[in-house]
Amino acid sequence: MKAQSDVYVRLQNIYKAKARQDVAEVKRLVELHPRGGEVDLQEIEMYCKNAAFIKLIRNTEPSLDNLKALAGKYTYALFITHLTSIGAELNAEFALSPTLIPVYLALKASETATVATEHAILSEISKVVENATKYEEITQAAQEVARAKGGELHNISALTGGMVSQEIIKVITKQYIPIDNICIFDGIQSRTQVLKI
Repeated sequence: MKAQSDVYVRLQNIYKAKARQDVAEVKRLVELHPRGGEVDLQEIEMYCKNAAFIKLIRNTEPSLDNLKALAGKYTYALFITHLTSIGAELNAEFALSPTLIPVYLALKASETATVATEHAILSEISKVVENATKYEEITQAAQEVARAKGGELHNISALTGGMVSQEIIKVITKQYIPIDNICIFDGIQSRTQVLKI
């Protein structure tokens, strides 16, 4: 492939012309709004320049139906993994290699269980995941949450406090993209995962 300056300059001019056309169109739409005249042209240009990075974040409470669907995908992937090598592909697709879904299920169940024993946690998880006790990963997570009995280590509290502070700064400064939905931190293995529930 040969690179010629005049071809590159023409291509660059095409992109610049399209960018100016986009800015003019957005400016026209903004001016239709009653307070559109208050919006500075530089803000419109910056909006158009960064429009590719816009991301919709839905600030809603996690729903039980979404959690059941996610847990269903997870247990299906576990089932397939134990039977065949196709499971590796499913794990890659659902980012389940390794996942923190069992940790989330155990922590969520410990909130609603009257006494956070392993049996009570597994009983609550069984409302979301059928036959939860047959999955070793879920059983181990329930055992660990029951063993901890709600205790927190200072270093874990400091780390999660820092993560929360960072997200608050993102929201206040309107810079960078905040975490979308639920972020789980596993202090035992020092891993995080974001789940959209």
